[in-house]
Amino acid sequence: MRRYTYIIAALATIFVTSCRPEDKIDPEFMGTKNISLTVRSENKFYYTENKCQLGYNASKNEFRVSNDDMSEYYIVTLESMPTEVDQKIRGNISWTESANIVTKNGLEFKVGNISSDGCYWLWNSKNEIGAIVCAVK
Repeated sequence: MRRYTYIIAALATIFVTSCRPEDKIDPEFMGTKNISLTVRSENKFYYTENKCQLGYNASKNEFRVSNDDMSEYYIVTLESMPTEVDQKIRGNISWTESANIVTKNGLEFKVGNISSDGCYWLWNSKNEIGAIVCAVK
């Protein structure tokens, strides 16, 4: 009887931890192909090549995406560079929203994808923030 209790407890633990929402990346965000920022399924910034700029500071692991006059932007700073899909990295993000600047520090981002041209899909489940950034050279 005691043996069955342990088996049931182990299966329950596996079931609960495998379904944690913080491990799930929004499939709609993962389907996004363009550099952008999404917060709670709302597009906050969408990069267009002829109206926007990209910046990358390797020494700070900082990615910047902005329109040409910097009135709209988002900046992501990571503790380390992503190296593999499903990696979890702590970081900070700031973005413009109307006339305000929103800042979230100490977030855990999960790497959803890494493209061959140096772009990263970063997802924070707790705040439902998705940022696609690129390490431009």
